[in-house]
Amino acid sequence: MKKFCFHIALFLVPLLLMVLPPIYILKPTGENFTSIDNIIQKKENYLIGYLYNEKNYNYLKWKTIISQDKYQVWALGSSRVLQFRSQMFDKSFYNAGYTISSIGQFVPFINSVPKEKRPDYLIINLDPWMFNASWDKLNTSYDNSNWSKSFQKNANLTTIVSVWKDLFTLKYSFQVAEDKDVKKIGLNANFNNTGFRNDGSMRYGGQLRKLLSKDKTANDYNFKGTLHRIASGNNLFKFGKTINPKALKKLDELLQYCAEQNIKIIAFIPPFGNEVNKSLLQSNHYQYMDLLYSSCVPIFKKNYAECYDFRYLKSINSDDNELIDGFHGSEVTYLKILIKMLKSNSVLNNTSNLDKLKTDLKKSKNNYEVYP
Repeated sequence: MKKFCFHIALFLVPLLLMVLPPIYILKPTGENFTSIDNIIQKKENYLIGYLYNEKNYNYLKWKTIISQDKYQVWALGSSRVLQFRSQMFDKSFYNAGYTISSIGQFVPFINSVPKEKRPDYLIINLDPWMFNASWDKLNTSYDNSNWSKSFQKNANLTTIVSVWKDLFTLKYSFQVAEDKDVKKIGLNANFNNTGFRNDGSMRYGGQLRKLLSKDKTANDYNFKGTLHRIASGNNLFKFGKTINPKALKKLDELLQYCAEQNIKIIAFIPPFGNEVNKSLLQSNHYQYMDLLYSSCVPIFKKNYAECYDFRYLKSINSDDNELIDGFHGSEVTYLKILIKMLKSNSVLNNTSNLDKLKTDLKKSKNNYEVYP
């Protein structure tokens, strides 16, 4: 028996030595082993930012919408819709961004929410790659489980390995971010002041701090990473010449669905940095992007819905100094987008006050931030 116990100990000790240090990092920060249901229910002031478990955001956004009072205005889409803030609207607002990567996901997401919780106004972003068959062939089906069952509470082997890798490369600063009155969940929130606020918008704490100080270690500094993707034709920037007709059909289905649900939809093509647009044009591999707006307009007109083309920063009187990276605008950028929509007689005039937004813009904290 002693010999058996000895062998068990020989097996368990190395296993514990491998698992305990990651648990020491993951559990106190809430990256794993922490439920967010009670945090959402209590509506306490929080910042939720994961490093290894970003799929949890699908659940965070979905759970918030179904468990709280109806939000009259939604922003729904990818990471390129995240800088719309509740302060920009007079009606109740929630940013459900970072839940959608495909044009085929919009209807399933809305369907996953009880009818009485669906919005009156829906702002969506149309990312060009959603319409590129080289990136999304639209062969995947989606249902409620894509959001309702996406939460990863316990750490898996991949996460454990990632923690050890980042420990050896000194990725962790172990300098806890400030804001003691904010409940922080996740490694990104705790160490980088980065994550989702209560209104669903994204706070880019560490990134903005680096950009403001001209720190070259900022993500995608001078858009170097984005420009490399464009030249290589990888990730979101797969080469493409034509618009995927299946994507246009999905868009039409979305607009018809929203009309049936009495949801007023407002769509826009988000901006790229000036250098990014220049590189896209010069590469001669992204012709489909130039066709996107003209291909979508007839569909929106047929369905009496709004669509705006903000691919070029000059259309909103902005420039590269207001971008977080090569294809993500800042809070200032998105306030300018909303102002432009209101000036164009958007139905969003029923949800926002143009004069107030103009005043807010004049009081911006810096090139990136408007609100506290």
